[in-house]
Amino acid sequence: MNNHKQRHDIRFRKKTVVAAGGLILAVLAGTGVTLPAGAVDVRVTGALVSGPCSLKTTDITVSAGEASARFFYTHVPARTAGTGFDIVLQGCPPGVAGDARVTLTGTEDPALPGLLLPSAHRGMAFGIETADGHLLPVNQPVSAAKAFPLSAGETVMHLKGFIQAEPDAVRNRTLSPGPLQAVATFRVYYP
Repeated sequence: MNNHKQRHDIRFRKKTVVAAGGLILAVLAGTGVTLPAGAVDVRVTGALVSGPCSLKTTDITVSAGEASARFFYTHVPARTAGTGFDIVLQGCPPGVAGDARVTLTGTEDPALPGLLLPSAHRGMAFGIETADGHLLPVNQPVSAAKAFPLSAGETVMHLKGFIQAEPDAVRNRTLSPGPLQAVATFRVYYP
């Protein structure tokens, strides 16, 4: 049994904010369609919206701390406590309403669906959850139950990252000490 402790990080490399809405404009030009004069009424409608929120930072690194193999072998469930971090939307326009939803993409651990597979596979995976403990599964849309309320100005989404050992690695005591690193891309969707 190896009791070496290693530092583990989750790094968010790329972030995208996607906002629904915009200006709707109908244009009839260059279509080659000939219509009789006075036969068509065209009504152009739309809505001008403020610019979207922006992300406060470009990269977020979450240090999941250190844990020994023995810790995972002796704790059920075989996972660490979550380490808090925030995703901050700033400059959200007045009148923004609704909820923001986060979707994470990355390489999923086949033994622990919904968790990130580290670049050096050691029998462990990274998980990301809301502050109240709801898993944000990798490569799956987030349900309305896990959405974050938006507000004008700044919206802070409190999250936690954790390490979980794969059941077979715990059962067979095959966890491999060493550093772990994973990268996830997150997208924030809001109305």
